Amino acid sequence: MTPTQPTVPEFQAAAPEPASPAVIPISEDDQKTLVAIIGEASTEKLVQLDLDIQAKKQIPANERNVVFDAIDDRAQRAALHQVCLLFF
Repeated sequence: MTPTQPTVPEFQAAAPEPASPAVIPISEDDQKTLVAIIGEASTEKLVQLDLDIQAKKQIPANERNVVFDAIDDRAQRAALHQVCLLFF
């Protein structure tokens, strides 16, 4: 009997990197509604946070919150909740 040669494992190519997740931006109409309720600066932060979350980016803890003034008007709070439910 002849000794068998040890089998050498074949090199396997690395798995391809997964494609970046599809990012769906907040619509212009929804952004206008947000600006009317929480202001331009807070809307920009919220839109950027949404884009970063969808893109699966690492977000530092101090950038995960969007702070704006309390909304006393019940109808405006309801409108804000409706808009936010569309993308969160």
